Amino acid sequence: YQENVSITDNGRDIQTQSIQYGFQPLIGINTNFAEELLDGTLNASLRWSTQTTFQINSAAGSTISKQSTNEITAQAEYTMNGFEFPLFGIMLKNDLSWIALFTFKDNARATYDVLDRSSFTGENEDGRTLDGNIQIIAEPRIRYSISNRLTASFFVRYEGTFTEGAAQPGFNTVQVGFDLRISIAGGR
Repeated sequence: YQENVSITDNGRDIQTQSIQYGFQPLIGINTNFAEELLDGTLNASLRWSTQTTFQINSAAGSTISKQSTNEITAQAEYTMNGFEFPLFGIMLKNDLSWIALFTFKDNARATYDVLDRSSFTGENEDGRTLDGNIQIIAEPRIRYSISNRLTASFFVRYEGTFTEGAAQPGFNTVQVGFDLRISIAGGR
């Protein structure tokens, strides 16, 4: 709970009051699977966070504003470590990883008019929607490593924002990338 107050010769005047509650994470799950079961390691996590704020401003009269955010993030990584194959007569140790990331975030802003019962009952139980957006991120990635000397990864990343009731339209982007790293070490 937070309030802003103006104290003058005429007394105490409340400017704004706000209540905020949330959980980060509301639910969080981390799992790890043994290497013997899957010929590699599998790590996965899932998080759900939520936050809501109600605010009343004396300048807005009888209107209460609501800002809410829900975010779900899932990530999984499967890695096969140390499998070998010969190349030019040399036995190389290889690692192969598949990684997936997914995020869904919902932001919404609404108002309630205390003097107008229809603004918070029936179809408007969650208030009158002002604006909001939904953000989606999805990224699969594959990474290959040879004897810790050469690492290559390839990924595709999608990001989309879809708006509701806002003046600005939504957008989306797709990124495709390839990353190559070579480690060279030598001595005398």
